Order: sequence, then structure tokens, then C-alpha cells
Amino acid sequence: MEIITSEDLQVLKAEILEAIRQEFGNHHNLSSTGCDTEEYLSTKQAAAFLGVSVRQLMTYKTEKRIAYSQVGRKLFFRKKDLETFVASHRIPSRYELN
Repeated sequence: MEIITSEDLQVLKAEILEAIRQEFGNHHNLSSTGCDTEEYLSTKQAAAFLGVSVRQLMTYKTEKRIAYSQVGRKLFFRKKDLETFVASHRIPSRYELN
């Protein structure tokens, strides 16, 4: 049996974070080829963008009201999906109803 140390976990964490950065970096580099890029937000960023608590955001996620991606335990939300979610809750003014 092999014992995993705290240092081993830190190295693994660094390797995973670097792989994620490279992956998102590769998507970001697509913009130079004319492809659309997508902006992803962390859980805290997404909650702040919506003006809700992280707990409320997790409720939306659990209820499948907002799409998300998951890498390991880390969640990512597309900004475009959040904007669509906000737009779907728009209440028109009385002037728009006429």
C-alpha cells in the first residue's frame, strides 16, 4: 500500500489546474482562427453575475434550470447560458405591452 502525502496532493492539484488552464487556453486561441470562444465562470463568479447566493445558484443547477460543466469537483457556467437565464425572466414594461 502506498501512502499519499499532502505534498503529493499539492502536486496533483497543480497538474490538474495546469491541464484545465491549457484546455481553456486552447479554446481561447480559437478566436484567432475565426471560431467563437465561450466565456466560462466559476461558481462564485456565476452567483455574483446573477446577483444570487452560491446556494441559490446550486438550487438552479440541481433543478436543471441552468446548464453547467463539471471537471472533477469544479463547476463552470457559460456566461451565455447565464445571460439567457436572466433574459428568460425578463418582465416587459407596460409600454412594451401596447
